[in-house]
Amino acid sequence: MINTPAGRQPSRTWARGITTTYETNSAGDVVGRTYSDGTSSNVVYNFDRQGRKTNILDGAGSRILRYSDSGLQTGETNVSGILAGMSLVWGYDSFNRRYTLTLLSNSTALFTYTYLSASASRLTNVSDFILPIPPWWVKLRSDQTAPCL
Repeated sequence: MINTPAGRQPSRTWARGITTTYETNSAGDVVGRTYSDGTSSNVVYNFDRQGRKTNILDGAGSRILRYSDSGLQTGETNVSGILAGMSLVWGYDSFNRRYTLTLLSNSTALFTYTYLSASASRLTNVSDFILPIPPWWVKLRSDQTAPCL
């Protein structure tokens, strides 16, 4: 098999006999994937001038990705498909370590994970918060003496 000018495989055949073909741009970035079985959805990527993915279009719909000035991914929003309106938002501390991860539904926070690091950037704690407490959670936990958050 002859590789692309960027040294990547132009396609590969999986053990189950399906061939994945990769489409690349002039910089050698993979901008699309096509599957030979016809049941898997094709995938298309869009990039900004810095080579970062800004949009992904696949069988689940379209997702927009956002980045900070330092290049860290700060968000991903589903604009179409089954997950339309759902977003992930990442927060970072002054050392560019992930500090929070929040799931939003139409701009309403469903839950947040908080990450704490000690010296040498070692992860020490992960906390989760459900904000606000959804009615199904209260009903699920109604048989317990204290909420389990």
